[in-house]
Amino acid sequence: MSRMQIGILAGVIATFVALVLFWETLWPLLILGGVAGVLYIIGTKTDLLANIVTKKSEEEQSEETNIEDAAWDKSGFTQRSLLLIFAIGTTIWLLLLAFTEPVLNAEGEVTFSWARLWFWAVIAYAVLSYRFWAPVPIGFQAALTLFGKPIANVEAGAPYAPLFVIQVNQVTAQVKQREFPAEPENIYRGEMKSEDELPAGKRPPVRIQFRDSISEDRAQQLFGDDFSVSGVSGETIDFVTDVPVDGLASRVTAEVQHVVRIRVNNPSQFLTNIGDIEEAFKQIEDEMVSVLYRYYSRMSVGQALMNIRWMSIHLFRAVERRVGARADIRSWGVDVQAAFVKMIHTDHGINIAISEAAQAPFEKSKTIIDAEGERQKRELEGKGAAVAARELEKRTLEGRAAGLKKLAFEIEVSGGEAQSAEVARAIGEGGNTIVVGAEGFSQLAGVAAAALGKPKNQSDSGIRRSNRQNEETGDRSDAPEEGGNS
Repeated sequence: MSRMQIGILAGVIATFVALVLFWETLWPLLILGGVAGVLYIIGTKTDLLANIVTKKSEEEQSEETNIEDAAWDKSGFTQRSLLLIFAIGTTIWLLLLAFTEPVLNAEGEVTFSWARLWFWAVIAYAVLSYRFWAPVPIGFQAALTLFGKPIANVEAGAPYAPLFVIQVNQVTAQVKQREFPAEPENIYRGEMKSEDELPAGKRPPVRIQFRDSISEDRAQQLFGDDFSVSGVSGETIDFVTDVPVDGLASRVTAEVQHVVRIRVNNPSQFLTNIGDIEEAFKQIEDEMVSVLYRYYSRMSVGQALMNIRWMSIHLFRAVERRVGARADIRSWGVDVQAAFVKMIHTDHGINIAISEAAQAPFEKSKTIIDAEGERQKRELEGKGAAVAARELEKRTLEGRAAGLKKLAFEIEVSGGEAQSAEVARAIGEGGNTIVVGAEGFSQLAGVAAAALGKPKNQSDSGIRRSNRQNEETGDRSDAPEEGGNS
């Protein structure tokens, strides 16, 4: 409180005391002094009614009581309000004392006095103007207005706002986020011929026609100074043109979902220049969609995905300009905390085609690997079967040779004779008669001799004995047996 305000308040209190004690003798002088003080306060030192009394122009009013500089100092506003209440109350009280008479009873006691009624009414008004009975709730803030003109901002709590004169206009103090065109579950992607066919609570998607990928020179030509932007930390972010050549590098239509996050930081500015949070989001959405169409229609979807951060910076700056944070326009009293592209939604068929194209090299590699594995498997299985067959044959021959060797030892014959007996047994069991010459018996005897581990000369002697026996019985061998096979 300034010295002038302290002096005025002390004068008002002194006026009350003097009127109570010495009003019969001092009231003319006190009335003049009180009226002069009230006019001085209203005309020169009170911001609440200064513009109304002096009839200043609109430009001068905006300079002295600019809503963009509305104070958050509740104590200063409360002091000025109390001074105004007591000044006006005192003036009217003095006038009532001067021009009204109290009602007396038969004993001469005062039963009713307009001055006394007004005095207690002013006290009650001053107390009730403290809005403890209707505070600003948590999560909200308010602009105090004088007949619609913002004069101060207050946070959550019980503000001091004189009744019937000061209005308390609440706005949210919380951070609000909005996704455009709507939350994912509220986006309608069905067919419709007009907006009248749009289901209640649904909104159509924001579809943008992307073009083919552009070169760096073409991008610099199209975007100009916007080709490079500055990030939050001051780094330079250039538009990226190098993207994979796939389905996203061609001309396609895709849906874009974007998000903004704001907070009202000056209720007086907000209520004066925009008025409603929904209206603020509506205008912000229009601004962001305009920026998206302006930039995204000049690039491919692949480049848009590569430049999400670049695009988000452009959106953030556009929203800041729209709310008056970066331009010479009246501010909305809004702090833009974020504005960004959330996602780019392409057609389901395009996504499947791109996915299949991306999986094709892996499928090819898998097929080659599987074929190579199958080939190696078959080779290994064939080699294993051959080794097993050889091992079986080897063991079979070794077993037979060991059996013939044992047989020849037990019956005291040569190996050739034992082999011949084994061959004859096998032929007999097969039901066929095979006639072989000397050469055939010689070969069989040689195999048996090799298997039995006997010298070749012993095998030859056995073969010669076998030949002599055959010669002796030649006549019987040449005669066909009855019922035999030839």
